[in-house]
Amino acid sequence: MTRSRSQLRRKRGGFTLIELLIVITIIAILAGMSLSAANKVQEAAARISCTSKLREIGLACKNYESGRSSLPCDKTAPTQMSFLWGIREEMEIVMQTPQPGNAISVSQFLCPSRRSVQNVTQTAAPSDYGCAKSPIGRYKSILAGPTPVTTVSVSNTGGTSNKIMVGHLGMDPNDYVPGDSGGNVKWATGPLSRDCSQFLKDDQGTSSGLGGPHPSACPFLFCDGSVRRVPGYSPEVPSTVWQTYWSYQDKSTIPSIYAAQ
Repeated sequence: MTRSRSQLRRKRGGFTLIELLIVITIIAILAGMSLSAANKVQEAAARISCTSKLREIGLACKNYESGRSSLPCDKTAPTQMSFLWGIREEMEIVMQTPQPGNAISVSQFLCPSRRSVQNVTQTAAPSDYGCAKSPIGRYKSILAGPTPVTTVSVSNTGGTSNKIMVGHLGMDPNDYVPGDSGGNVKWATGPLSRDCSQFLKDDQGTSSGLGGPHPSACPFLFCDGSVRRVPGYSPEVPSTVWQTYWSYQDKSTIPSIYAAQ
């Protein structure tokens, strides 16, 4: 019996072109799946770290209130400094110089999904975290000033578990390496308050509002000290929902589909 060409080729240990293409395709698929899984793990770790940093800011705000009978607020007289500058002692941040304009970059104020102190200069001193501007219509947010707010005030109006204190400043990914443009602001001098009528993901880019780098939803620090996520970005989440979340005097009910998780 004569052997076919394919049988002879297999006996010599070679592969056909089709077999090679199948192997390459399988390897490419496995590599893609591994990369996707690695990216998800990396983002999950960054989100956990971000959540921890927001909790630390929340604890510092509570300790600030315990010693001064009010929460910190942004750009208030006479210092005109940011609310993060107000809690620097509670955050155990030791300044190398008394001039706030020369404040050093601080890891606690950088979202790990954007950057770290390893890729910013010491004099840049940026912040990835901020609050909503005040007033919002006829209501006010908690940390924007100019009048300091107490936890009791929030509890008696909108409720501490329903109102956001701190979130992410909106940024364009091109500004992750900080300079003096785009969404970059110094954490000490601020101002760290932005428009809250919408909440955009970074790839849409905004330097005048609030936004975030995390997929699908961002962690937020609420006035009760908890850190939870609102499921979605604008325009899926209406501007009225964001205003209700940030306006501590607004007693409107948040629809369940937009409830923080």
